[in-house]
Amino acid sequence: MTEKQKLTLSVEKELVEKAKKLGVNISEITETVLRHISETETKEVVTKEEVTVAYKKMFDAMLPAMKKFGSVVKVGVVMEANRDIEGRFYIDPIGDVFLLKDSELWNQDAGATPKFEEVSFYPPKEILSNYIDSLIEASEKNKEGLKELEIFRRVIEALTETTIPEYRKEKKLEA
Repeated sequence: MTEKQKLTLSVEKELVEKAKKLGVNISEITETVLRHISETETKEVVTKEEVTVAYKKMFDAMLPAMKKFGSVVKVGVVMEANRDIEGRFYIDPIGDVFLLKDSELWNQDAGATPKFEEVSFYPPKEILSNYIDSLIEASEKNKEGLKELEIFRRVIEALTETTIPEYRKEKKLEA
């Protein structure tokens, strides 16, 4: 086993709180990220295609947790070129783009699946923040849904017990 060295980091308080909500081991993640950074080569010239591949890899890495929690993540916008009254071009965002848990992109405003090259993706830091927020939100929604299901199951059992007395006897025998 490799010898470990103590390291002190200053991290945004909100980020630490979010990590705790998800049960994330910050030390383990920091070590993994530092290992990957030290192994990653930096090229002098990077093409648009290489950036696209990097975004796709990042999205693929997000999918397992998104599927587990049932979340979607806002990753960018679709832009549209327009002309003003004087004929000058300008660019307008025309819809938020979400990464769905089946790896599809979805433009909520257009109600359509945009092509990857049509999307202006947010910077990775913003996508990461949206990803963490979506996992927390989905986890809390799942927790509330489970709590509500449990309450209604108990109400149904109580109704069943009062309307069908033999159900109560069967339930006691099972216990």
